[in-house]
Amino acid sequence: KFRHLFSPNRAVNLLALARLFLFGARDVWFVIALPVFLSSVLGWAYWQSGGFMALWVIGYGMVQAASPVVMRRRNDHRSSQPDGVSATWLIFLPNAPYVLTDLMHFRVRNVPYWYDLLMLVSFAWTGTIAGYLSLYLMHQRVTERMGAAAGWVFAIVALGLSSFGVYLGRFLRFNSWDVVMNPDEIARDVLSRILNPLDHGRTYVFTLLLGLFLIGAYLTLYAFARLPRETHVK
Repeated sequence: KFRHLFSPNRAVNLLALARLFLFGARDVWFVIALPVFLSSVLGWAYWQSGGFMALWVIGYGMVQAASPVVMRRRNDHRSSQPDGVSATWLIFLPNAPYVLTDLMHFRVRNVPYWYDLLMLVSFAWTGTIAGYLSLYLMHQRVTERMGAAAGWVFAIVALGLSSFGVYLGRFLRFNSWDVVMNPDEIARDVLSRILNPLDHGRTYVFTLLLGLFLIGAYLTLYAFARLPRETHVK
């Protein structure tokens, strides 16, 4: 029924309405007005306006990728008990490896291809490292409280969930805010993939392969972070 589209919580409905106007205005300005302005008023070429818009989108993704580190540092100043900030950190963590999938936008155009390649790789690298940094800090925190085994279980599970989160974002077009704004649809899609795994092979293959890659990369960075430091300079 139509009323099922709305939340019983009035505050959530008002927030959803505000979000509709906010993102609608942003998209109209960004998709239509800005390219026209750059081309007709400033006289920018196609590759210039396209490159600027690409940097804008990837920069926004970088802000999302850095959010786990911000959440982790904020949590350091709060109670030692698990709270909403820790859960928020886990929700935003997939934004960091998600930047890796922006490499799919690489195309050979009328400019040297390594311009675009270096731009995409640099953003992907920075975003992923930011995510690993926040995970390393959380890993250390769990280890201090619950032991080494629990710390590794936490890190591997977090990376596995992040891989699945990247799938939800890249292929189903969800974002972190949908956990609050659109939880019912996310729950239906996730439950469908759990109950009917044979109908969603791509979900499991993508999540497994990306998860193995993220875990392998994290193990490498973790090993470098734990290398003994020289105390004497020869």
